Amino acid sequence: MRTFAVQEIGQGDLHARDLQAGSPLLYEGTAYRITIYDAVGMNPEAESAQALHYPSIGRLGIAWGADATWADVESLEAGIEAWLNDPEAWEARR
Repeated sequence: MRTFAVQEIGQGDLHARDLQAGSPLLYEGTAYRITIYDAVGMNPEAESAQALHYPSIGRLGIAWGADATWADVESLEAGIEAWLNDPEAWEARR
């Protein structure tokens, strides 16, 4: 299983246009950078994704590269965990 770290960023720092375009309520969500590590939490060349989370409606969008995907989630961390390590669970929530 891969691990991750989350850092809140400003919405102006989002680079993923698909994430911005698919946003249900752009100005009410919180933007994050997700740093993705290998299974032991160590990777000198860690990858990163971007996310928009709307806790009031339980919605999370994640973009890794050009495409964004959205799902209903209980929490930010649970949503990222499903997206990263349990694609079937993520797809079931779309």
